[in-house]
Amino acid sequence: MDSPPSSSSRYEEKPLKTGGTPEYAREKNQSETGTLACAGRITETGSSDWQSAENAANYAQLQHYRKDLTARFLILVAESDLEYGFSSALDTFLRERLAENALATKDWLNALFVEHFGHVAVVTGILRTVAHLEYDEVRPEGLTMALAALSHANVEVKECGIRAFESWARPECLRILEQLGGLEQWMQEYVNQVIADLKEELTVDVTART
Repeated sequence: MDSPPSSSSRYEEKPLKTGGTPEYAREKNQSETGTLACAGRITETGSSDWQSAENAANYAQLQHYRKDLTARFLILVAESDLEYGFSSALDTFLRERLAENALATKDWLNALFVEHFGHVAVVTGILRTVAHLEYDEVRPEGLTMALAALSHANVEVKECGIRAFESWARPECLRILEQLGGLEQWMQEYVNQVIADLKEELTVDVTART
């Protein structure tokens, strides 16, 4: 399916830099203790739910990602060629982190998405990358991020959210797209085409299994 035309961003974001650390990567770091900026499944060290060794290991890994790898992640967003259908250095980087600790990686990625929601380049970079991954690798955080993208003021971010649903091609993705409303006419036409394609693809898949 041809990509719909993009329109100019209505967000005023800090520019990406081609060398060194992007401007937003140098913004004030969050505290290394306490909860995430968004709902995650890894609790803070002082929580009464902090019982198991597995949770302790996940929390330690999450803090490592946030403290030591966030700047690297943002540099990869700035420097990688993030095209649909083509693997990038950022794809490889995230797959390696998922292999290390999927739970901590998804919580970290979700936090980055929220913290940089005003930076279109970062948000679209995350969405393009999770769209390349298998749905089960990034659920439920991937689904949540794609859904949040549909409420963004920037149409490129909205488009990336729709394309993530299109790439995953799951029944829940179809149900979400069918409930969308209030979109610009060209984007609604795009969504309608994606819905039609998903219905056909999912019908063929069910038929093949029977």
